[in-house]
Amino acid sequence: MTVIAWDGEVLATDTQCALGKAKYNAPKAWYETIGNTVCIVSGVGTLRNIHRHKDWVMQNDPSIPFPYDSFKDHYYQFILVTKNGLLRYEGTPYPIEHGVNACAFGEASDFAYGALAMGATAVEAVQVAIKYSHCCGGNVESYSLLKGDGHEPKEV
Repeated sequence: MTVIAWDGEVLATDTQCALGKAKYNAPKAWYETIGNTVCIVSGVGTLRNIHRHKDWVMQNDPSIPFPYDSFKDHYYQFILVTKNGLLRYEGTPYPIEHGVNACAFGEASDFAYGALAMGATAVEAVQVAIKYSHCCGGNVESYSLLKGDGHEPKEV
């Protein structure tokens, strides 16, 4: 289970994952290069579908048909952050544009949305979700495409 928060500049996630009854920490967002553009990718739901959607987007070729059948069995939301803001995909090639509007996704998104509504940053919103929800945990990781804010990619 996951929580993702976006404050218009920074994307933050928890790191807790589960395998059966065991929990462990792992990144839930990544920097990727699509064409010549560095982006942030993340998602909630089935990790297999998140990676399949990412792979289709990264081909950056509109002539390749979208593999609808690959995504029909498990719900997911694929998150893509570009220099223009956040895009959310749900099993189609057509994004829902959030832009720079604050938003949250995942099992603990209600906690994160509440924190964002009170003026919290994305990092603070994920911290609130971790504190109050049993659906997320671990550490907070943050990502940004802005230079000089301490969240930008270290190696691209």
